[in-house]
Amino acid sequence: EFSLDLLRHFMPSAKVEKYRFRGMAKKKAVASVSFEEICLELPSGERILEGVSGEFKAGRMCAILGPSGAGKTSLMNVLCGKASYAHVSGTVRFNGVEGNYEEYKTVMGFVPQDDIVHEGLTVGEQIRFSADLRNPKEMTAGR
Repeated sequence: EFSLDLLRHFMPSAKVEKYRFRGMAKKKAVASVSFEEICLELPSGERILEGVSGEFKAGRMCAILGPSGAGKTSLMNVLCGKASYAHVSGTVRFNGVEGNYEEYKTVMGFVPQDDIVHEGLTVGEQIRFSADLRNPKEMTAGR
């Protein structure tokens, strides 16, 4: 009520209707990812990752930060099953169960560091745009 009064005070000509936020609908499909003791070793024997553990909780946005060469992209390649160029060890769990990224890729994703970001879009719009480009045409917005 206060916010509507405030808006009417500063913008008397604006037509304002009452609106009640009813919350956000619960997602039907979610994916939490946890990983323990992830190691990534190149054929040359060089270890790119060693003993990396963590968790990405369902419904939360996460950013991985670090200096160049810290292994951010390598970690994402491991978690997404794209590190075929090296030996991977450790445990990756999807929703608490050891599994394969292929089984969950329709309900999760990441924006790579070299992805084109459109400055006019919000973060949510950018993620939706990126998902629409990558997912099959017949995939519904609810998935």
